[in-house]
Amino acid sequence: MAEPPARGAARGDAPALGAAPARARRRRDDRRRHDRGGTLIYEPGWRARPAGAARRTLAGLTVNALAISNGVLWVLVLVLTAVVLALVRQVGVLHERISPAGALMLNRGLAVGEPAPVLEVTDLEGNAQRIGSARADGRSTLLLFVSPTCPVCKTLLAAVKSSRRDERGWMDVVLASDGELTEQREFVRAQGLQGIPYVVSAALGLAYQVSRLPFAALLDEQGVLRARGLVNSREHLESLFEAKRLGVASLQEYFSGAS
Repeated sequence: MAEPPARGAARGDAPALGAAPARARRRRDDRRRHDRGGTLIYEPGWRARPAGAARRTLAGLTVNALAISNGVLWVLVLVLTAVVLALVRQVGVLHERISPAGALMLNRGLAVGEPAPVLEVTDLEGNAQRIGSARADGRSTLLLFVSPTCPVCKTLLAAVKSSRRDERGWMDVVLASDGELTEQREFVRAQGLQGIPYVVSAALGLAYQVSRLPFAALLDEQGVLRARGLVNSREHLESLFEAKRLGVASLQEYFSGAS
């Protein structure tokens, strides 16, 4: 006879069990409390939901800003590239328009257009060289004075060897110096000057009135001095060739006459 009350008690407990989820939901909705000025305020949980949307919006704006900044940077890079290319082109145009400085022609020295001094000397290989005389083969001579102790001379020699190859159709190169033969031979070996006549003669330098190095004198096939001056670069060497072609003592004279 005790079974019906037990079933009734079970039915009576059902509302209490069903109320637990409702209380849990209320606790979740009212989980935040703030005391502002002594007043108890409840903030339901649904008010916190827009924060996630705000974060997503902020992330989207950040991505858009990065994309825009990258685009602007690429535009700037392209503009700078165009500017650099334009500057390079202008530098090339200016280089073509600016006249070469040419070899420095000293005020004192042999007169250009006059016969050069003629001297008979012997190079380091024992070959006789007659400097300044007319040549039956119709070739010109570039006489270059150098020294083992001259740093500029060592720098210039690469250009001298290159010019010798380029101008071999009409010109020969003769190197001249003075000093100890042992030092001169070591200089020739170190600089790879084998095959180029190398004369050691103080008298030759005095005859051509050489006061500074490196000094070059260009003699034509008749032994006439066509150009002379200090040379520090390939451009200076080529200015001597150009002066001979133009029939002037130096490019400075040519450009001063043209102006």
